[in-house]
Amino acid sequence: MKIERVVVINPRRFSTIPGPNVLKPKPALSQFSAREPMTPEGVVMIGTIIKKLNEQRDIIIIDEAITPLYANSPLWKKVSQADIVCISAMTCTESRGYDILRQVKLINPKVICVAGGFGPSSQPEKALSNGADVVVIGEGIITIEQLIEKLENGKDLGEVNGIAYLSGNEAIKTPPRKLIENLDNMPFVNWELVEHYERIQARTLTMSRGCPYDCDFCSVTCFYGRTYQHRSAENAERYIKHGINGHRRDIPIVGKKVLFIGDDNFAANPNWAGEVLERIKYVDLSGVVLNAQLRVESCRDSNLMKLLAQRIKLLFFGFEACDNESLKSVNKKQSVDDVIFAIEECNRFGIGVAGMFILGFDNHNPESAMEMAKFALKHGVRFFVLFIRSPLPGTRDTAFLANSGRLYKNIPDYYRDCQYAMFKPAGMTAAQLQMSHTEAIRYFYNPVRVIKDRISGRIDNDAAIYRLAGNFYLNEQAKVADKYINQYLLE
Repeated sequence: MKIERVVVINPRRFSTIPGPNVLKPKPALSQFSAREPMTPEGVVMIGTIIKKLNEQRDIIIIDEAITPLYANSPLWKKVSQADIVCISAMTCTESRGYDILRQVKLINPKVICVAGGFGPSSQPEKALSNGADVVVIGEGIITIEQLIEKLENGKDLGEVNGIAYLSGNEAIKTPPRKLIENLDNMPFVNWELVEHYERIQARTLTMSRGCPYDCDFCSVTCFYGRTYQHRSAENAERYIKHGINGHRRDIPIVGKKVLFIGDDNFAANPNWAGEVLERIKYVDLSGVVLNAQLRVESCRDSNLMKLLAQRIKLLFFGFEACDNESLKSVNKKQSVDDVIFAIEECNRFGIGVAGMFILGFDNHNPESAMEMAKFALKHGVRFFVLFIRSPLPGTRDTAFLANSGRLYKNIPDYYRDCQYAMFKPAGMTAAQLQMSHTEAIRYFYNPVRVIKDRISGRIDNDAAIYRLAGNFYLNEQAKVADKYINQYLLE
């Protein structure tokens, strides 16, 4: 087949009203769905790779956080005329992605529909029965190159490792694809392929991937195993410079652009992380906020902390809980003392802390969410991110909840974003879990407290603005949560 136009789509958390040729989305709000556009790097990477195969090919990347697809959208015409339409979806966005693929096929039966990402990878048969012709399972860098080549030349798809596809009515799954060993072979993504790329407020750059740890609730090891790989320090330096170049204009009010190092654990190899930070010591970051994610033990390396303080504005940590029983129960391999030490060190070095917690462990009760919010405020956490324990594909925790008969069924996928109770907790009802989640976030982001913290100097202008914005979005989220409780959690 001749491949002249390829569309790559990052679906948003939408529910879709069914009907022929109808794409009428409405959001399933969470504290994340209304944030500034941060197009996933993986989506842009796929489009970049396909473009590199043939520079004359028309590549369109659509991020629905920036440009939602409606039936009367001018973009929808471009999608329906594509030779290949790809979606890259999480578990909470895959249903929206499948809606798009089905609608495309109604208009253009000859289109080849490809699905990838955590959602389709974990359940390829589901994707194939919902509009996808091919599913890319796991890492798609090499796979998508070979897939495009086979499709364009009419060759056997069975020769491509790491996919599932339909042959007639039969679903065929090929051998797994090995992970790329040298991340320097991965291209730098071309953000300008994204429709209205100038609206992207935060760019994500991945320097390393994988995690040597093995937490019960985490799906990273399910996707990458317990391997840890990284770009060379020289390559990582050039990628950061690439990310800064051509970034959107300064964000109104806050006045800064955001680059997020999206590695699950940037300092899993502290020597490498230190070398990267040394290399970017003199890179012009004026007007740029550089954020990253670490584990707490990295904060015990004083030399690394000094380097981080020179370049990093905000560090994200998976604290998960503020009690040792919870941390031990999920194999986190850290203590509350470790958490407190990490926060204190970041505060000492002037680095902001975004603390991520999980509500719903079996020892939790209706007061646990508020205890975490108060813990975060007491110790100087700048941003409080509260997840709800969620059945992520392939994890030991999901298997435990399923085998215990505690998972709710028939809840739409667009609620699977770790913000909604989808299981029966041990120490409270699911409705209590959901309500305490909302109240804890409301407590932390209380506007009166935000103003007091700003006046006292506990937080800076950026933190104050984002906290006030978080409170604004929370009102709408609370309405959705109340509706969710009434519809799914009251027995």
